[in-house]
Amino acid sequence: MENKTIYRKLHEARKYIKTCGIEKKGKNTFSNYDYFTPEQISMLVFEACEDQGLIHTFNLIRNESSYTGFVKIFDIDNPANFIEFTMATGIPEIKATNITQQLGGAVTYTERYLLMTAFDIKDNNLDFDSKDNTKSATKKNDEKTNEPEKWLNKYTSKAKDKASEEYWKVLNGAKSKGLSAADLRKYYKINKEVFAEIEADLNC
Repeated sequence: MENKTIYRKLHEARKYIKTCGIEKKGKNTFSNYDYFTPEQISMLVFEACEDQGLIHTFNLIRNESSYTGFVKIFDIDNPANFIEFTMATGIPEIKATNITQQLGGAVTYTERYLLMTAFDIKDNNLDFDSKDNTKSATKKNDEKTNEPEKWLNKYTSKAKDKASEEYWKVLNGAKSKGLSAADLRKYYKINKEVFAEIEADLNC
């Protein structure tokens, strides 16, 4: 068997992910793009590491004024050899959640994005240039840019007797992508009451 360096193994793992032909299962219906779900990313990384004899660990370390995430990729046959990736991060301050839930969210998404960096997994939703931010030639030059026109409501009536199907569809999509209530305001108009409920529902 060829004696590969850990860098060669990581290169082969990245190649495995890029050529495996896995179809993105996530679908963002309000921005119309596909993406790898968190479960797919976890499985892609596991299979690539299994194929090359690698294993990774993750740690979230608190510094004096911030947090840093660390992913280390080890050569299973020679654990002294490893490659480390780091990313500055933070703990979100979200209403209706305790510190443990907030830390859990930070761990989940910091690890996910570090693995995407380490294994060179590209996703359409991270490419801001892929969105058409140009104005139509028929619009006035002084018109405000790209403000959402559609309201997102949790209930179908003021009586609040029936939850909106669209609300839960958007909420589930936001959860799978790690979007916050503030992120959803890029696509919908949201009043203060619904905004607070979205924050609570995203972190329940």
